[in-house]
Amino acid sequence: MNISKRIGSLNVKWKLLLMAFWACASFCAQQIVPGATTQDAGVAHAALKGKVALTPEERQWLSLHNGQIRIGVTVIPPQVLRVNGKYKGLSIDYIHLMEHKLGCRFELVSYATWSEVVQAARVRQIDMIFAAQQTSERLTYILFTEPYIELPNMILVRKDRQ
Repeated sequence: MNISKRIGSLNVKWKLLLMAFWACASFCAQQIVPGATTQDAGVAHAALKGKVALTPEERQWLSLHNGQIRIGVTVIPPQVLRVNGKYKGLSIDYIHLMEHKLGCRFELVSYATWSEVVQAARVRQIDMIFAAQQTSERLTYILFTEPYIELPNMILVRKDRQ
């Protein structure tokens, strides 16, 4: 099913949320330098002062749901790390950049495992997840944006352990 048909079947609340995130994702992706580090993302966040252009209806919906949009998180290095009891990492930096660009706050909901995050999305206990791979099974209950980062999966071994 193509994305326009999938969006067409959603209620207004979810259409507005998705349009806002896609607009923000597109804008933010153009602003982030490929290969940037977590520290670079903090510098980029401070440098990017503009907001994403949203319709009055989208702005109103976000202001009514400010702090109520739930994002499931767990430790997924390097996208999400837990340091001194706080989440950090590339995806967390991106969430903060989206908050800045959209002018709203998100609620981070902690889970012990990635499986729990995916299950929470499946049963709609959370509204969003980050750093998810698109699979045919997940497409039945999650709408995906364009990737905001691409990290190849690989196996690393020490040179002295060949």
